[in-house]
Amino acid sequence: MTDDNRDTAAQRPVTYDDAWRLYGPGRHAARERYDELSMRDTLARAYAKLRASGRYDPAKHGAGDKEPLSRDEHLELLATAEYLARAYKPASEVDHALRAGATWGRWLTPSALTRPWPAWNTGPGLTASTTCSPGPMAALA
Repeated sequence: MTDDNRDTAAQRPVTYDDAWRLYGPGRHAARERYDELSMRDTLARAYAKLRASGRYDPAKHGAGDKEPLSRDEHLELLATAEYLARAYKPASEVDHALRAGATWGRWLTPSALTRPWPAWNTGPGLTASTTCSPGPMAALA
């Protein structure tokens, strides 16, 4: 590992605060890093799954040389995702809409809040007929 790589590794954000300090008010560098880590994680998992099933074919699937994310890279991915989620949060747009007379009911209808779970989102103890709880937002509708 070169000194430059050690310096970069030492600067990796592992908390939201670290990500905020690293990326500041901009989102481009955070988005690029998130995309890089997310794609590598997805590819490494896909290659591992193909190899485990015996269906991996280098001619069809490529080199398959993506390394799985390290523990710190997983934390960096989570921290960067949180930073981006907060950076893209439309708080000012919501405030402007509410001041202009919009209501939560225009955005969140009771049917949207009690929509059944999709079939793919079922797991142990859940069924496709299980509904989402309206939660505290229903009172605002």
